[in-house]
Amino acid sequence: SHSEMVGQTVGELSPFKDVVSNQAMLERLQKDGYVRYENLPLETVDGRKIAVEFVSNVYEAGDKNVIQCNIRDITQRKQAEEAKEKLEGQLRQAQKMESVGQLAGGVAHDFNNLLTVILGSSEVLLRRADADAEWRDDVAAIQRAGERAAALTSQLLAIGHRRPVQSVVVDPDAVMESMRPMLVRLLGADVELVVVPGSPAGRIQADPAELERALLNMVINARDAMPQGGRIEFSTKVMGADLPGSWHVVALMVSDTGAGMDADTIEHCFEPFFTTKGLARGTGLGLAAVHAMVTQAGGHITVESTVGTGTTFTLWFPAADAEVDVQTPLLAPALDRGDEVILLVEDEEELRRLAVRELDRRGYAVVVASAGAEALEVAHSLDGRIDLLVTDVVMPGMSGIELAAKVSELWPLLPVLFVSGHLDEGSVGRNPMAEDADLLAKPFTPDQLGQRVRQALDRVQSRNREGVGAGDWRSRPNRAAWS
Repeated sequence: SHSEMVGQTVGELSPFKDVVSNQAMLERLQKDGYVRYENLPLETVDGRKIAVEFVSNVYEAGDKNVIQCNIRDITQRKQAEEAKEKLEGQLRQAQKMESVGQLAGGVAHDFNNLLTVILGSSEVLLRRADADAEWRDDVAAIQRAGERAAALTSQLLAIGHRRPVQSVVVDPDAVMESMRPMLVRLLGADVELVVVPGSPAGRIQADPAELERALLNMVINARDAMPQGGRIEFSTKVMGADLPGSWHVVALMVSDTGAGMDADTIEHCFEPFFTTKGLARGTGLGLAAVHAMVTQAGGHITVESTVGTGTTFTLWFPAADAEVDVQTPLLAPALDRGDEVILLVEDEEELRRLAVRELDRRGYAVVVASAGAEALEVAHSLDGRIDLLVTDVVMPGMSGIELAAKVSELWPLLPVLFVSGHLDEGSVGRNPMAEDADLLAKPFTPDQLGQRVRQALDRVQSRNREGVGAGDWRSRPNRAAWS
């Protein structure tokens, strides 16, 4: 109030108490006759610190020098500026992620085709019984290099949300328990792995393979943060389940007793290519891929860390009410054979040759096409006597999505197995395909192709369709007609 100010020195006034710059400001004011601060922290009577815009000048009034002060509370403006800066930062991060995704998507199709040929040819060579040990070791080294390259490509695609995913209902506790033997071997004797399952068990909607990769990445990061050994704990918790009708979440927590992270590291830890491990040990893609996996599953991730104490990552997922999807092979690997007719559509010659070789080895009658238009002509000539359409998603002219849609107009019950190295605007997951549509991600091995083809066919036969529609295998001509 006016009365509280009259007779006080500037240093005694409440707004100027405990402000380090106060004395320097007065000295500058006496020297220059003018001072301006755009963001000066002052203190209110009740002890709150506020941001103000402060302008002061000295002028003569009669025989006295008068100090005039104009102080404007800019707290709201400051908050708006901080919010704007935060939004701009989020926009820059989103643009960076989009750029990485575009880069990955741009190279992934051709690169994954090459990796499929490398991995597939390696597997075919390793099957040969006449190979000597040295020769097999060389081929195995090529295969391991291809698998590492595939893992890096997969992480890049995950960051840009362009990796094909197969989302099902899974139990995270069961996934972690199944990974325990492998993780124990990976961590070594000086790192203790503790798994604390939730009660009740939580279920989430996610790709089991992607969830495994995310957990593996976090466990590896935790191990690297504990070079002298320590403890890693995985636990789950269902939150909100005791509230009838309410939306609840499942929290997956991975904690370690490692070196921890400072505030700056925490701020950047999910950015692509950011790493504290050095160029020789880290790519900076692990946590970025984890973040992408969680967000793609509709969740979010948080981190708490203290330098010298440890770190806890928490993955938050919407809870799934459905029962867990049991992922078991429909047939034993040795029985992944058949005599059905398969229409294979692939524009890459080497990959097409590899796929035909594998499917023919398993007894199938394979009809090939290198483009969508050619595939339609083949489909018409066969008059629907096809048991399965296997098509690449990204092809010149007509995409696999468009091809499947046109074929399904004529033969709605024809099952489709999509093959893709990355997803774009025409992703399978957002396209209203037939209920038999399935997805095989590149790069894949010949065995994986054979297993997925058999599973797709068995799923159709198990529905007892009694010869309805395009999948009528009993009315198909002799296999020799298609060889």
